[in-house]
Amino acid sequence: MLSAYLYRTRKSLLKRPLKFVLLLLALAMSVFMIFFPTLMAGEEDAVVRNPNVVLGGVSLVLIVMFNFMFFSGVKSGVIGFSQSDVNFHMAGPFSPKFNLIILVEGIIATCAILLWVLSCQVAVLYQLFGVSSADVIAILCGSALTMIIGFLISSFIGAKFAEDEKKKRNFLIGLAVVDILYVGAFVLTCMNKYGSFDTFKALGFKGIMAEFGTSVFSQVYPVAGWISLIYAGIVKNSLVYLIVGIALIVLTFVAIYLLYSKSELDYYETAIAYAQKVADIKEARKAGVDTDTANINRKIKVGKESLKTGWGANAFATMHFLQNARASKLFFVNSLGLMYRLICAVYMFIMSRSAGEDMGPMYYTVMGLTMITLLNVVVYGGGKTVLEFNKPYIFMVPESASSKLFYCLLADLPEIIFDSVLCAAIIWYFAKVKIFIAVGVFVMMIVFDYLCELVALIELRICRGLGRFLLMFVRYVLVYAILLIAIIPAAIVYNIVGSLMAFVLTMAGCGVIIIAVLLLASANIIDRVEFNS
Repeated sequence: MLSAYLYRTRKSLLKRPLKFVLLLLALAMSVFMIFFPTLMAGEEDAVVRNPNVVLGGVSLVLIVMFNFMFFSGVKSGVIGFSQSDVNFHMAGPFSPKFNLIILVEGIIATCAILLWVLSCQVAVLYQLFGVSSADVIAILCGSALTMIIGFLISSFIGAKFAEDEKKKRNFLIGLAVVDILYVGAFVLTCMNKYGSFDTFKALGFKGIMAEFGTSVFSQVYPVAGWISLIYAGIVKNSLVYLIVGIALIVLTFVAIYLLYSKSELDYYETAIAYAQKVADIKEARKAGVDTDTANINRKIKVGKESLKTGWGANAFATMHFLQNARASKLFFVNSLGLMYRLICAVYMFIMSRSAGEDMGPMYYTVMGLTMITLLNVVVYGGGKTVLEFNKPYIFMVPESASSKLFYCLLADLPEIIFDSVLCAAIIWYFAKVKIFIAVGVFVMMIVFDYLCELVALIELRICRGLGRFLLMFVRYVLVYAILLIAIIPAAIVYNIVGSLMAFVLTMAGCGVIIIAVLLLASANIIDRVEFNS
């Protein structure tokens, strides 16, 4: 069974040799960033490493990764099967348990993207916490192992209760309760140790992380804590920690094996029913859009709405507004965007508590906007616009490609406006900028959200077939290049005027110019696709 699957995978990879070239470039960039702390170790301004802070950070990252994978796996269930999976695996002599493990291919791509993005932040982590290359390797390897175990557990739950949403929700609530009790127990223990919450809070972020790294709480959290226990044994040269951590992980894999081998799974009807929906969002997934579209679509209730307006190209905007309203009462909220905004808020919190008092609003604003924009490469990777231009009927509308593109992008405006408000609020609160500068950030984020969409659309049309990870890598590099292009004139203006507002507005102005160029390129590419079709 496994050899047949590997044969199909190998044949599909050999058809596109360009993939290997781009993959090597992505890996080379990741390796360089991993060994960045080693290269900087001999410098005079090398950052001092605190092992306790690092251990606390490693544990925290692994806990976040486990929660991310568990919630994603249980919530999505078995909707990750493609039509080829249905036709090849479910119709062949493969067991349901083996077919369920096939989904690990998609999760490996998710792991690769997350770990690659994480490796790109090594320079920042080194400056803040003094992490070494060994620490980074431990974080990456530990995260991969944590996510794989989290996937095996959550995918089993999703398959076992494929049609029972209530039981799946109870598992998610159960993990959320465990997280709340876990954090509460840690805070109460520290309050008892230091006498009051204010005294504990006065330790600062690094002090709290060091306290977490030296406490038993960093090692008892299921799966994630056990993996961090292994690294704690290596760092502290403790054979007991090392043996206990390895034993717990081995027992976890044994328990997973027994769970799969002793249980009966019957999820084929559900998987086949959603295979078509997976095909519909396949282009978006290739572009890196990780929205839980298929799960949302299962809960849509068709109301009494009707398309009273919209004709020609305008109908696309009207249709998208209607689809958004049916999928969510808060049609302007991107649930994936909220998760990434939370990540940005945590990142800004860490920056503001760890970078030092000598860093001003300019430093925090630039670092925050860079992180927000790079994460938006994932959030705003095309969405419905990418999907729309993958459907044949759009070419039957007798209007220009630029008009149809404009109305597709127009439907994303409420969602982008709400996201830009959140981004501006994060910068305003953590960077401590004035309110009118936050308004400038709001305008800038609208521009750069649309930039991410247009880059994704053009990239997907030109680089079709690269696969999810490599498309993400290419788009990440392109958006990073656009950021650098916009920052250069903005930095010049800032040095001349000395105004942060001028810096932000110059960034937005450069983004508008780039958008104009990308709109022309997008319309031209779409026209060529229509002509060829």
